[in-house]
Amino acid sequence: MDSNAVISQLKDHIITSDLTLKTLIKDILDCNTTDGDLNYLISCVSQRIRVYKKSIDDLVNTSKEVSNASTKKSLDAEIDGFRNQLEANSIALRKAIASSQKSITTKTREQLFGTDSQQTALRQRNGSTVNNEVLATKSTAITDNLKTVSRLLASQVTQSEHTLQTLIGSSAT
Repeated sequence: MDSNAVISQLKDHIITSDLTLKTLIKDILDCNTTDGDLNYLISCVSQRIRVYKKSIDDLVNTSKEVSNASTKKSLDAEIDGFRNQLEANSIALRKAIASSQKSITTKTREQLFGTDSQQTALRQRNGSTVNNEVLATKSTAITDNLKTVSRLLASQVTQSEHTLQTLIGSSAT
């Protein structure tokens, strides 16, 4: 295969990699499902970036074999363009990941805590139905629970004292 055909094939492969990378970056930007899905997309992008870089390196190595100075110069300019495009894609990737992570975090927070309007409505509804009788009942229940906990703790302390006395007695002999 002659060098022009190889160069053309490498350029096509780089362009295909670039388009695939842009599609994956768009998918990451649109991803707001789970961290697992996002991590999968990020791993796909990492793999595609490695292929992209390898193709650029192969093109650089092939360009070293070109003897025509003007062809070599134009090829070097194209290689610089590919590298600049890769850098721009990397910047877009970082922004897409940050945006997607923020979206996933916001969505998760809303699922866990509900939206602000739901919480506000719940507070207003609860505030209007609470009266002194309900508060007194809750207060009595809490007091009873605290007394029960106090009795359980006293019982546990008594058992611990007995166990300690047994240990002291057995170690003395």
